[in-house]
Amino acid sequence: MAENVKENEIDKKVKGKNKAKGHKTRVVKAKKIEAKTPKESAKLDSTTNEQTEQKLQDFDKDISKAYINNSRPVIELVACLSYILFFLPLIFCKKEPFALFHANQSLILWIFAIVFYLAFAFIPNVNVVALPIIVIFHILGIFYGMYTSAHGKAKTLPLIGKITIIKWN
Repeated sequence: MAENVKENEIDKKVKGKNKAKGHKTRVVKAKKIEAKTPKESAKLDSTTNEQTEQKLQDFDKDISKAYINNSRPVIELVACLSYILFFLPLIFCKKEPFALFHANQSLILWIFAIVFYLAFAFIPNVNVVALPIIVIFHILGIFYGMYTSAHGKAKTLPLIGKITIIKWN
């Protein structure tokens, strides 16, 4: 208890001195780190960016463990089938973040495929080349999503995977 009081007093003194001098202060794992130069400040920013990237990389590990029931194979099957019918998890697995994540990915994939299909469908001579390419990328996206969901991973689709329409948190 006495140590906590001393640490709080030290924190107040350090914050007061740093504000007067114009230094940046960051809290990293309960340690106070002061940046006295612009180079040190940039280094502190890069460590926080690395921590954020690590959290994003750990996202698929965390969400794949977040099953409410012990019906993991059923949830993976529904998530896998959501790439054909995106609304299946909305009906059968409303509270499962893993299935809703894949429903969101599927919905985004279908929206982009339909928008690009309609954009190029009415342009003569361009649609002959563009439409097969759109269909191929759509099928590849479906297979990639089905593969990752069948293996219990929550990986985002390249380029469009960070868009969120269906919230799973």
